[in-house]
Amino acid sequence: MHTTAPQLFAAAHGEDCTGEGRCFYCGAPASEKYKQSGLFTAWRDVFDRNSPYRCRGCELSQSEKLPLPGYEKPQKTRTFSWLITPESVTPWSKSHIPAIREAALSPPDQLPWALAISTSGQKPIIYRTPVNATGLTVVSVQLEELSVSYRPSELRALIDHAATLTAVVGKLALSEPLSFQRARLLLEARIENLSWWDRRNEPLYRLAAHLAPSKKEQQDAGLI
Repeated sequence: MHTTAPQLFAAAHGEDCTGEGRCFYCGAPASEKYKQSGLFTAWRDVFDRNSPYRCRGCELSQSEKLPLPGYEKPQKTRTFSWLITPESVTPWSKSHIPAIREAALSPPDQLPWALAISTSGQKPIIYRTPVNATGLTVVSVQLEELSVSYRPSELRALIDHAATLTAVVGKLALSEPLSFQRARLLLEARIENLSWWDRRNEPLYRLAAHLAPSKKEQQDAGLI
């Protein structure tokens, strides 16, 4: 059986996923009986909707009160993005886009690993997150409810292009329809390639838009 992201999460906390059953969420070995909330709607993303079990990794990675270094009080795991290996977990808040971007562009050498990128801070996403277990040139990460596979060089080129656009019209514009006013600003800046807006809903473009540096980040770095 393949290793799941919650199994890595448990291992990083010195625990194992064990049991005769299979986890409702990710399919890892599980023994803890668990009853899903009646408000749950993401049925298409779970391993076995009929399973009465939840693994230790999913229990930890869905915790409402997980102690984290640097925080006085326990935190809700769903509000963070996570880089996960068997030895460690690295949480990032929404203000840490540069660090998340670097992790996506320069994946860890250590295998296996997983990267769960939260955009809303409202949904548990680690159980959905793909695990990178081989040293292939194509890697996979989770962006909220969307799994995205890519070559880091391809993502880097898209982020660089997104940064050029953001410097003119702002980051939010990358995910919205292109207005006449914004198109005029781009053309005045001599940016004629506006094909981004035809492809903005594609998985890789959505990932690049989320990870792209904001106008303020570029200004603070002296890039614009």
